[in-house]
Amino acid sequence: MSVQPAGEIRVGPRAIVAIVTGALQTVEGFISLAPGARALVVQPTAAGLDVEIEVLLAYGTPIEKTAGMLSLRVRSALEQSVGQPIAAVRVYVQGTRHQ
Repeated sequence: MSVQPAGEIRVGPRAIVAIVTGALQTVEGFISLAPGARALVVQPTAAGLDVEIEVLLAYGTPIEKTAGMLSLRVRSALEQSVGQPIAAVRVYVQGTRHQ
């Protein structure tokens, strides 16, 4: 039996932040979001959600490979959880840290 919602369903910003940070934490080499208010920006566009993420990675981590994996995991998590198309996920590595 399928249940149809009686109204509109919206996913709030805090839920999106939780989905994104949860996905990021599954990638080896991810340390944290970069400090600052613009570390995670999600904008709705006509093509879907546009996501920009600024991160810190573990020192010695292969940056290109890890950033690519972060992008894939975030895209997948959002598509599954939110059910909206994802226009783009851009990952900007702002620095590295020793663990």
